[in-house]
Amino acid sequence: MKTVCVVTGTRADYGLLYWPIVELNKIQNLKVNLVATGSHLSHKHGHTVDAIKQNGLSVDAEIDIGISGDRPDDIARVMGTALNKFSVYFSKNRPDLLLILGDRYEVFAVTQAALLHNIPVAHIHGGEITEGAIDDSIRHAITKLSYLHFASTETYKKRIIQMGESPERVFCTGAPGLDNIKKLTLLSREQLEKELGHRLGKKNILVTFHPVTTSEEQTIVETNNFFNALSSLPIDVSFFVTMPNSDTFSDNVFKVIQEFKNKNSERVHLFTSLGQLKYLSLMKEVDIVAGNSSSGIIEAPFLGKGVLNVGSRQAGRLTSEHVIHVEGSFDSINAGLAILFSNDFKCKLSSLDTIYGDGNASQKIVSIVAQMINKISLKKFYDL
Repeated sequence: MKTVCVVTGTRADYGLLYWPIVELNKIQNLKVNLVATGSHLSHKHGHTVDAIKQNGLSVDAEIDIGISGDRPDDIARVMGTALNKFSVYFSKNRPDLLLILGDRYEVFAVTQAALLHNIPVAHIHGGEITEGAIDDSIRHAITKLSYLHFASTETYKKRIIQMGESPERVFCTGAPGLDNIKKLTLLSREQLEKELGHRLGKKNILVTFHPVTTSEEQTIVETNNFFNALSSLPIDVSFFVTMPNSDTFSDNVFKVIQEFKNKNSERVHLFTSLGQLKYLSLMKEVDIVAGNSSSGIIEAPFLGKGVLNVGSRQAGRLTSEHVIHVEGSFDSINAGLAILFSNDFKCKLSSLDTIYGDGNASQKIVSIVAQMINKISLKKFYDL
């Protein structure tokens, strides 16, 4: 029997890994070890390992790597702890394949530990570019440490091959986040309001904003401008805000969001973590998705939503015409919001195409894993 270890470190990557895990569990003669780490075990970030268990998934191990602080030294400490603890875990629980997703620093450390134990890695969402985050470099580094690659578009697949990965190991599967939209029965507006404990307003914006991890100064400027612009919107606009990841400089964003709540207490609703069902159900009901999250680039357009993407964090990522890109200045953000609320823009949304697949990525990923897990051989550099 073969074993696949799946590691999740945040609410975000777990939401994208959920259906691949479900599909892996259906494969005969394949054992899945699910490991929760990172902010899943942090009470500040919602202790979201509880949500994993509530979904009915079995968690093989909880590895606490001490998520706290937002300085570069704090991140380095967490990465060092992750490298050490996962090395110990892999010594005792050696899988045939490690499945990971994305570009988080804790996932990078886990991948390094797997490399040292000669464990092949399957990576989802490689080949992408996010110029405003150190995640960009981490993602490419994980690509070079990985054996199998599951890209969300053909462009990203070509970029992975350009990095020296053999085409025989690189697959375009689409984004697994869309599988949630296709497979989940999203809540009705009435059910959603009951779950949230808040009524939706006349107009509603779903807000997710993360720090620009390459620059604290830019993080402070863009965060202040963004939330000041939101505050200037008419009183009939309500805001549903999810808190940022445990990133470098994230405390700056936490502080501004709390000030935003204090100034607009009646129409601002804060959530540490919503989970995929409530998050996507809310995304379905709002008028606009705003911030700098990848969910605005990938999932929101699949639901036909207009998106305001602020600043440089997602710069370089492929986007559909649902997304309005603005600089991090107050005036640019205001201008972008005006476009998104305009009747002309709202009328054209239904005719726009999306670019991240058809919502069947999980089946494709798992089918390839089942075929390739018995064919893993020495990895060689591929020259164009």
